[in-house]
Amino acid sequence: NLTKKDFIPDLKTFKEILIIGLPSGAQGSLFAFSNLIILTAKNSLGASFLSANSLCNQFENIFFAMGDAVAVSVISFISQNYGARNYDRMLKSIFCAVGLIAIIQALSLSIFLPCSRGIFGLMTEDPEIIEMAVTQSLVLTPMYLLCNCMGVLANAFKGLGKTLTSMLIVLFGTCLLRILYIKIIFPIKSTIVTVFLVYPISWGFTIIVLIAFLIPLLKKVKKELTAENAQI
Repeated sequence: NLTKKDFIPDLKTFKEILIIGLPSGAQGSLFAFSNLIILTAKNSLGASFLSANSLCNQFENIFFAMGDAVAVSVISFISQNYGARNYDRMLKSIFCAVGLIAIIQALSLSIFLPCSRGIFGLMTEDPEIIEMAVTQSLVLTPMYLLCNCMGVLANAFKGLGKTLTSMLIVLFGTCLLRILYIKIIFPIKSTIVTVFLVYPISWGFTIIVLIAFLIPLLKKVKKELTAENAQI
């Protein structure tokens, strides 16, 4: 039977939910903020570029979503195996996710890139817009592999309960770096390729930082689990 006590929130559980949930939500909003800064740079490249960018984004969102679905699943695999005290499967889940994303992206791009000019030609007859859209596809679309791999590593932190660490790394490695790039590098050479290079550069840098922090964390977890198994 339900009693009044059953409806009183458990403060300890509520605190744990906030510790995990708030940084995760903030991390998502950080991308929106940095993208606003990048949008100012895109606007300076003219209406044709914005039209081409809009066309290409329709397909880039698909590539991102396919890889992100795998990246998000890492949270469950890491957390469940951490709870089961199975370090080997935790590590395996990270490598399997990266490998699966690479396969998905390779297959998708092998179909899309050779046909991109024809696909964009179905949406617009303006040759300038088509050329810009193709350029964006060639420069940026293959780099979504880096984006999804960054997601895998960031979600590995979340699976281990280190959401604040993940958020701070993404804040400085992705968002802050993008703002600095747009404010310092882009004015020097304001081209289509320059504005799109901000994405792979920020993703690559963030991946390096995530790995630098994740390796010691995994070693600590392994030592912890080894000690627990020795006592059983």
